[in-house]
Amino acid sequence: MPLPKIYKPVAACVLVLFSVLSTGCTRILAHTVNIPSYFANMKKEADVPYGAPNQTLDIYTPTHAAATKPFPVVVFIYGGRWTTGAKEQYRFVAARLAKAGYQVVIPDTWRR
Repeated sequence: MPLPKIYKPVAACVLVLFSVLSTGCTRILAHTVNIPSYFANMKKEADVPYGAPNQTLDIYTPTHAAATKPFPVVVFIYGGRWTTGAKEQYRFVAARLAKAGYQVVIPDTWRR
């Protein structure tokens, strides 16, 4: 059954709003997902230097019994137009991959 004419603009606005809100990780989403109990399955080595003096990366290693060594490694490079963002905002990505048995490396991808 087609929508009446009055509901078509409303449906289009809802669709556009949903598309805009679901197209990326925002700081609000990152802080909402970064709950401490969610990270119990991994060990974090923070701010490991690489490259230039101000470049660091975080290494997340699975700690749960189902993880097998050696771990496959995933390097996660987050977006931010090379100008914004922080590797700490993407711990939720590392937590999910560590739960699946991967070691995760998240570098800072922009220079200060």
